[in-house]
Amino acid sequence: MLPSALILFVFVAMSDLADGWIARRLGVATRVGAWLDPLVDIIVVLTMLGVLVFGGALPVWALIAPTLAAVAFLCTSKTRPRFGIVGRYYGAILYVAVATAMVSSPGAIRVVIAAVVTAYGVAAMAERLGAVSSTHAEP
Repeated sequence: MLPSALILFVFVAMSDLADGWIARRLGVATRVGAWLDPLVDIIVVLTMLGVLVFGGALPVWALIAPTLAAVAFLCTSKTRPRFGIVGRYYGAILYVAVATAMVSSPGAIRVVIAAVVTAYGVAAMAERLGAVSSTHAEP
């Protein structure tokens, strides 16, 4: 992977960390911002996973669970996303996994990265759908 692509990806990840923190500290956080932030994360990470998959760096199945988790998130979010413990760290795990895949050599580490991305995607999707179903359960 080109060093410039990695530098750009790290910059995007760092700006993602900074924007929410700054908005909360300055008291300018909004519902729209709280919804757009994970949406941009989804777009960036799925795009990079797609580049890695179609560039041959990761197996195709590494893109399936994160895509389904993103669809579950988008379909179950109203105006402000609520995260459980898995969802709260999902974006960070994906950013680290993508960056690691970008700098790693082909081989077992990339299969491990794909497995982690897949397992965490399944867990995030299950947590999201479980939280939604429990809010709609009859008392």
